[in-house]
Amino acid sequence: MTIDSDIVVLLEKEDSEKFIRTMREHGFKITVSSFPKIVARLNRNLPVKLRYTKRFSVDVRLASYSLDKQAILRAKKQLFFTEKISIVHPEDLIVYKLVRFDELDQSDIKSVLLRQKKKLNIENIISSTQKLSEETGNEKILENLSTFLNWFQS
Repeated sequence: MTIDSDIVVLLEKEDSEKFIRTMREHGFKITVSSFPKIVARLNRNLPVKLRYTKRFSVDVRLASYSLDKQAILRAKKQLFFTEKISIVHPEDLIVYKLVRFDELDQSDIKSVLLRQKKKLNIENIISSTQKLSEETGNEKILENLSTFLNWFQS
């Protein structure tokens, strides 16, 4: 389990500047000089981390894979400041965490397993991971899936 909270927000390119401006208006640490760099990075399909406090940040990136669209359709709506946003389903979160699969991601996945194991749709995780690996050309994701399946079965 991680100490800080991260939220991945999926945006269309035309909404990136407005979104970053709104985040700044709500207290996220975005300077005038960093604003264009953040928007440009998003528009090149690169992720950005926006800090609110030392312990709370938002990871932002543009939707580009079928998993993104699937995750949006399955997401649960939650109030965030004055807006309802979509919160990713546990299965989709696991698939996203399998991409980088660093120590923090592994810890997050294990935490989800502790709370959600009996509720998880393992077939959905497998098929989504296989599709994402195919779309990205990253076969390492399938190796990470194998490790996850070992955790799931134990």
